[in-house]
Amino acid sequence: MFYAAAVPTIPMMFYFSNQQRSYSWCVCFVTLCFLQAVLALKKEKPRHFVLMAVFGLLAAYNHFFALLAVFIVIGFVNLFVVIKRRKLIKWVLISDLICVVGYSVWMLPLLTQAGKAANNFWLKGVEWISVVVFACSVLLVAACLLIKANRRLENVFAAVCVIGLQAVGLLGTILVRPFYIGRYSVVILGIGACFFAFSFKGLQRRGKTVASILLCVFCALNFAFSAAFEYNPSISDFRESFNKELSKEDTFLYFDNSFGVVSYYYPDNEHLCTYREEWFSAFDNMKYAQPDKLHKVLSDKKGKIWMPKVAISKFPEAVKREYKYEKKYSFVCDFNVYEVYLLTKLQ
Repeated sequence: MFYAAAVPTIPMMFYFSNQQRSYSWCVCFVTLCFLQAVLALKKEKPRHFVLMAVFGLLAAYNHFFALLAVFIVIGFVNLFVVIKRRKLIKWVLISDLICVVGYSVWMLPLLTQAGKAANNFWLKGVEWISVVVFACSVLLVAACLLIKANRRLENVFAAVCVIGLQAVGLLGTILVRPFYIGRYSVVILGIGACFFAFSFKGLQRRGKTVASILLCVFCALNFAFSAAFEYNPSISDFRESFNKELSKEDTFLYFDNSFGVVSYYYPDNEHLCTYREEWFSAFDNMKYAQPDKLHKVLSDKKGKIWMPKVAISKFPEAVKREYKYEKKYSFVCDFNVYEVYLLTKLQ
C-alpha cells in the first residue's frame, strides 16, 4: 500500500509516465528485477533467481541506465551470496549466465550507439540538477537508515541501488566524459518507492497516518509541478513571435541536437546539420553541411539564416569566424533551454 502511495509522490513520475520514451518500461522492469532479487535472497527459491535475470534483461534492452541499474542489482546479489549465502552460488551463476547470453546479441549495437553518442552528445559538464537530486537522495536515505529498525537487508539493498546508480553516473561524468543527466535516474524511481515503503513498514498507527497525509500532499504537489512542466507556455510564446519573422525561404543551421525540436515545428523550411546521423535520411528537408565550408553552402540562400542551439552547448567556432550573430529568441522545451540566433555574413 505504501509503495503504491509513494510512486506518484516521486518528482517527475507523472511526467515520465506519459512520455513516448522507454522510461516507464525501465521503471517497471528494473523494479521487478529488484523485487525478485530481494525475494531470491530472502526466500532462496530458484524461480526468483531466474525471474530476476528475465526482468533484468527486459530492463537492460530498454535503456543504457536501466542496464546499469540491473548491473548494480545483480552485482549486489552476487556479492551478498559470495559473502553470506554461498549455498546459493549455483543459482546466482545460472542467473548471471542467462543475463550474459541474453544480452550478448545486443552488445555490438550498444557499443556502436555508444560510440556515436560519445561523438555528438550535447552535455558539456556536470548538470547542476543531477547534483541536487543526488544530494537529496543521500539525505533522505541517510535519514531513514538512521533508524535502526530500517537497516534490514531490503532497505540497504534499495539504498545501494538508488545511490549507486547516481554515484556511478556522476563519477563517470567527472572522470571520463559528460554522459549523465538527472532524468536518467528515473530508472530507479520504483526502487526508491520500495525503499520508502520498506521504511514505513515499522511505523505505528499514528506514524502511518502522518506518513499517509504527507504522501497525499506530496502527490498533489508533484501532479501540479508535472502539469506546469509539461504544459509550459514557453515554446508556444516563442513560436507566436518567431512566426511573424520567419519565411519559407529561411534556413536553419544546427550544431547540436536542437534539430530534433525545431525541425518538428518548421517542416517546410530547409534544415542544415553540421553532423551526420543515420536517421536523418528520414527527413526530406534535412541536408548535411560541412562546418569548414559554411560560407559556400549558405552563400546562395535567399532568406535569413537561423541557428538554434542548446543554451549550455559550446558556441560553434565556425560561426564566430564568418558570421555576425544576434540572439533573438530563447525558449524552454523539456529539460533544456534553447536559444535562436540570427546569422549575417561578416563584410
